[in-house]
Amino acid sequence: MTIENMPNLTRLTTEYHPEEDRIRISGLDRNEDVHVIWFTRRLCDLLIGEMVTRLRQDGPNAERDAFNFEEDLLQGFAQQKAEAGLEPSQKISAPASSEGWLCTSIDIQKPETATVLIFKSDKVAITPNVGFGPVELRQWLSILRSCYETANWPMTVWPEWILEAKKTASPAATPTILH
Repeated sequence: MTIENMPNLTRLTTEYHPEEDRIRISGLDRNEDVHVIWFTRRLCDLLIGEMVTRLRQDGPNAERDAFNFEEDLLQGFAQQKAEAGLEPSQKISAPASSEGWLCTSIDIQKPETATVLIFKSDKVAITPNVGFGPVELRQWLSILRSCYETANWPMTVWPEWILEAKKTASPAATPTILH
C-alpha cells in the first residue's frame, strides 16, 4: 500500500495517559475520521532517537561533527524558535467506542523536506501516517517531551538542546501540584 492510499492524519492530539502508562495519539484524517493510536515508552524512545538524529543531519551545520557544542547551540535555537511558534489548537476527542490500537512499529520516510511517520500494527490492516516539516517535527517533539515530563519517564533519550529549549522558553517556574 502506498502512502497516498493510507489515512493521512492532518491534526494530532498527543497526550500521556497514566492509567495505561502510555502515550495516546488521537489523529484526525482528511475524512474527519478519528484514529486512536497507543505508544509504549520503548517505541517512543526509539522514535525520538531517530528523529533527533534526522534533525541533526538536516539541521544547521549538518556537514560538521554532529556532536559538538556549536551544533547543539544552533539546534537549541532552532528548537526554541519552533516551540515559540507552537499555537494551541482544539483537542481531538475520540468517540467513546474507540479504544484504538497499539502501534508496534513505525516506518519513517523522508520525501524532500518532510518526515513521514507510518504507524503500524499486526492487528490493523490500514495504518495511518502523518507528515511533518522540520518546524512541525520540532514542535511535536516538544509535545512528546512534555508527555515524558508528565509521565515522569526518564529523560535520558532527550538531547540537552531540547531540554534546554523548554527552560529558555518558559523562564518563570510553574508550581507543581501533586495529588
